[in-house]
Amino acid sequence: MSEISSERVLVVPTELLHRLGHFQGFTSEVDRYVSVLLDPGHTSYRPRSEVEDDPSFKQLIPYVLFCHDDGAGRETIFQYTRGMKQDESRLRGSRSVGIGGHIARRDFPR
Repeated sequence: MSEISSERVLVVPTELLHRLGHFQGFTSEVDRYVSVLLDPGHTSYRPRSEVEDDPSFKQLIPYVLFCHDDGAGRETIFQYTRGMKQDESRLRGSRSVGIGGHIARRDFPR
C-alpha cells in the first residue's frame, strides 16, 4: 500500500458544509466557515484511500498564494512547475500558483 493511500487526512462531513453554505472552488467568506470546519467536534482523520471517492466527506486542503508588491505598483504572484517525482502523477510537470495540500494525521504527532 502506498504512503498516500495509507495516510490519514483531515475531513469533515459533507452535510456540515451544506448546512454552512456549499460552494465549489474558492470562497473569501473565511469567517463563515473556518471556526466550524476546524472545530474538533466536526473533524476526523480518515484513510485517504477511503475518502478520495466518498461524497459523504470533504477533505480540508489549505492552499496559500504568495503575492509581492515591488513598491512601484507592480505585483507578482509566486508560481512554480511541479516536479516529475510528485506523488500524484496527474500533477507532475503542471504549473501552480500556490502551496497547499492535505492535512495529514502525521502533521500533528501527539
